[in-house]
Amino acid sequence: MPVAIFNNQGGADAAALKRFGEPAWNNPVVRFLDGEGHDLIPRREGVWSEAAVVDRIVAALEAARCRAPRWLELARIGLRPTDPQRAVFTMPCFWEGQQRLGALDGVIDARPGFLEGREVVDVQFDGARVKLADLARRAGEMECASAIHVARTADLDVLPGSLRERARVLDGDVRPAGPGDDLRRLKAARDYDLLPLTRAQAVRANAELAASGSVRAGTLTPRQEELRRRIAAADSGRFAGLVRPEAALDLARHEAEVRARLDG
Repeated sequence: MPVAIFNNQGGADAAALKRFGEPAWNNPVVRFLDGEGHDLIPRREGVWSEAAVVDRIVAALEAARCRAPRWLELARIGLRPTDPQRAVFTMPCFWEGQQRLGALDGVIDARPGFLEGREVVDVQFDGARVKLADLARRAGEMECASAIHVARTADLDVLPGSLRERARVLDGDVRPAGPGDDLRRLKAARDYDLLPLTRAQAVRANAELAASGSVRAGTLTPRQEELRRRIAAADSGRFAGLVRPEAALDLARHEAEVRARLDG
């Protein structure tokens, strides 16, 4: 249960500051308490960013011996991956490549594009969750790695021999595919495409829809799932001209617009 306590007001806010020993001149402090008001993790000042808040939520859940839901882990790697890396994979069809690679654990983003006149998927991944060698091996098994372009010369050394033969350091820019080629399966499902999804969520949902026709439980937050059901039941005309933004800062505004059209 989130509670906001303001340090420039009296009344209940002042009483809460006194109860928990918080000075009125503190920087933003995010504390996580159990049912008896005891800190689950140590107090910390200067919690300014979304990434820092999510890190502390996960730490508090771990301290309470609760498993973080999948949507929270997706938010975490999307906001601040531990070791962000990049690899570009050439394949016959980037629609299928994006769907297959986007399903892999540790993948933050998978974008279709063109390189040297061929279709590719530009992958960003968290190296602390999946190693380049394992990612390349899985891509090869899924027929998504007829060529591999890595970010650094040192990356070539970690690839097994069969994959190293088709790998080289990326030389040149990947030309992004058009908007209609990105997240094809997700965009075909209105009730999912209109949701305020982070990029990592959208990539994972696109992969899951392609694989099974549905999104796995836990990929969406409970609030997103509630909104999805409302969108699915509504007339499509309510959403004419509405497009889900990619920028995280615009997602709250987008959600407000979707709900306004549902309620209007």
